[in-house]
This record gives sequence, structure tokens and C-alpha cells, in this order.
Amino acid sequence: MILRSSLKVGAHALGVAMLFMILPASAQTENERDVQAASPPGGVFEQYYDITAYYSPLADQERYVTGSYDSDIRLNGHGVHGADGTDVYAGMIAAPSNYPFGTKMHIPGIGTVAVHDRGGAIQTAGKNLKHDRLDIWMGRGDEGLSRALTWGRRVLKVTVYGVDPSIREEVTFKSLVLSEGYSRRPVRPPMFPVDIWNLSHGEEVVKLQKTLAGLGYFDEPITGFYGPETRDAVYRFQSDHDIFTDASELGAGHTGPQTRISLEKAFVERRKTLLPGITLGRGSQGQNVSKLQQILRELGYDVRVTGVFDEQTQKAILTFQKMQKIVKNEKEHGAGYFGHKTMAALEKQYTESVVHANATVIEVPNYLVQDLSLNATGEAVRQLQSELARLNFLRIEPTGNYGPVTAHAVFKFQQSQGLVRTLDDSGAQVFGPATRERLNQIIAERFYQSGLITMRKKALSLISLAK
Repeated sequence: MILRSSLKVGAHALGVAMLFMILPASAQTENERDVQAASPPGGVFEQYYDITAYYSPLADQERYVTGSYDSDIRLNGHGVHGADGTDVYAGMIAAPSNYPFGTKMHIPGIGTVAVHDRGGAIQTAGKNLKHDRLDIWMGRGDEGLSRALTWGRRVLKVTVYGVDPSIREEVTFKSLVLSEGYSRRPVRPPMFPVDIWNLSHGEEVVKLQKTLAGLGYFDEPITGFYGPETRDAVYRFQSDHDIFTDASELGAGHTGPQTRISLEKAFVERRKTLLPGITLGRGSQGQNVSKLQQILRELGYDVRVTGVFDEQTQKAILTFQKMQKIVKNEKEHGAGYFGHKTMAALEKQYTESVVHANATVIEVPNYLVQDLSLNATGEAVRQLQSELARLNFLRIEPTGNYGPVTAHAVFKFQQSQGLVRTLDDSGAQVFGPATRERLNQIIAERFYQSGLITMRKKALSLISLAK
């Protein structure tokens, strides 16, 4: 994409995946496409394209899709000029090399655009690519990232006009709602209503990990922390569901809009296979009874999986019905019988066991949230000094005073992370957004690793006691 050779971002070029539709491949051959793309004004044609999105990060963003400013820069570049020297602008298109610069196109949902960029991954259709690929630059910072994640990856029919200076570019992003919610929200609340980010923590991550575990993608302890194992599990799910084809793509491993929708669909499909689909009562036998017994066990009921609807299963159903206020006692009609009302209640309870998941999560890191510079004082400075000392950049006890020694320690940390090179560089010795974001990433990774080790030690201890 944007001057890939000088900015070293050729590998990204794929964008965030959000496949809204799968359409039949164009019947054109590659040679026909070459001729049409290079044709003079008037050679208009329509063709399906695999269209992705990318953006350029800023140092003061609220979030980064890969977890840090530096890694987003490596993936997307700084965004200065297109390959033909055009200043980058929102809506600029990168296309395969057989499309001349200046080629005009109309993309549904974006408008009339022009080609000004190239990219190593922006290729014509071939062995692993069903359609020619295009990439749209969506802007900078949080706004550009939000647009890119909302667009994702779409296969659309595009009208190609060729190189025609008389056709004006008209780009709009009104169709891209700048939020983390679904573009098309279902009537009921979604299972995953917002993006879940790398290095985040809490109940949403617990829910994500439990869902991935239930789908067979995550076999690590449920920690509530979005670390490398969770990111890898998300990518494996994305790969299996044709959301991404390469782990280096922007958004790979990030639980964004399309991934959230696909996870919920996969969970619903799995729920259908796990829950019995027929009514059952005392004496019933077979696979559906086994499914019912297994779900009851997962929900904490003392039931053996025998495939026979025995007295124990009947008592468990009755207890469940009373808790759900389906019946008041065993004498009521339907008590102890797995009918439609009980089936619906069990399905809801099973869903909530994941949606409102509880787990022993790793301790939440004490993140640094305040910009600091020379002569600052207070607890935030003390916390910063403690972290710098832990990393061996500060040799004094924390004082709460941001003096020359602390400023020099900040500078050495910045140098170690490639944020600055000399004292003359902008931001040197200042604990600003980019420096804070990188130190917080290190804090998060440390808490994750130490918490994971503790949880594994506890698990091994329990196994040892059980022997």
C-alpha cells in the first residue's frame, strides 16, 4: 500500500476481514481482466472484487488492533503517499499492478474512487484468491481504525471505468457507522456487542475464552486476559471461517465485527447439536437423552450420562423447572417432563452460562493512565518509577518526584523500545501516550504470564492431591 518499499508495510495489504456476502466468481479470465483494466475511457465493465481496508495509526489512539502503536505501524505504515506519489486520502485505492494509476471505479457503499497505490498482497485472482483484490485507505487514528474494522472484508461487484479524468471522485463513509457495535444489529442483544481487544481483560474476555473453548479452539485456563493464546485461538477460528487467510492481516486475532457475528452463529449451531430437539420423559432412551443429561451435568446437576431418562434425570429436570418457576411442585402437569417450555428455558440457561460466565480471572494490571513530564509529582510518578525500576532503568527508590534521574530513565526506556533515538527527538524524556502505551503493554504481558503460571501451579497441585 502506501509506498510499501520505503515504509516496509507490504505484508499487511489485506485489511480487516468482514465478509458480508459470498458471490459467484467472475467468468472473466486473467488476460481479459488485464485488457479491460488497461482499456481507455469508455471500456467500462463490472467485476467482483475482494475488497479489504486499512488505516494509519497515531501515537495517541485509544486502542490498537494489534495491541500497540509500534506493531500497528509495522502492519499499516505511517500513511504519507501512494505508490504514484499522490498524498494519501480517505478512499484512496490500492489495486494490482495491471491496473493503471488513475483508474476510476465505483464501489458500492464507498462511491467513485481512483487507484493510486500498490501492495505486495494486492494481487489478481489466482490459486488462493478467487477475485482481484482492492484495498481502501480509511484514514488515521481511531476514526480510520473504526472505519476499517466496520468495513472489514467484502466481496462486491464493482464498476470499472478505466482512466477517465472527466469522472469525478465522490467518496462517502456514511454507510460505515463509527462504532464497535454490529452494522446490522439483531433484535435481541448480541452475544458479543463490542470489539474485544488484544491485552484487554474482564468478563467479556472470559465469555470469549469459554466460547472458543466450547468450539474447540481454546484449551488454556480461562483467565479473562486477552493474551497470545487467546489471540491465536481467535485467529484459528477466523481462518476456519474464511474471515482471514493470513495471521499478518490487519485484524487477524482481533475479535472485531465479523468475528463477533461468526462466533455467535457458531455458538448457536453448536448449541443446536448439544441440546435435545425433541420432548422427553421417563423411560425415553437414546442420543437425545444423553444430550440432555450432558447439558444438565454442565449446568451443575448430579446426573449420569446413560442415555436413559431415569429417576435421577427426572429429579434433575424437576429441580430445574422449580428454579425456573415452570412448575411449583411435582404434582403439576409436566413436572419432571422435558417439554417445549422446559426446552426453551434450558436453552436460555445454557446460553447464559457462557454469556454471563464466571471464572477466576488473572489479577487486573495496575495500568498507567496519566501523561507525565519533568517536575511532575504524586502517586502516578511513584508508580511509573516503580515500573522503570522493575525493568532496571531506574536505580533509585521511588520518590514520587519526576526529576532529571527519572527523566533519563524514561529516555533509556524509550530508546530500548525504538520510540526515540536522541534527546533531541520529539517526546524524549516525556512519559506521553506512545511511551505509556508501550509500558502498559509490558505490564499487561507480565501480569498475564505470572497469573497463568500461578493458575497452572494450582491445577497441578490439585491433580497431585487427587492421586
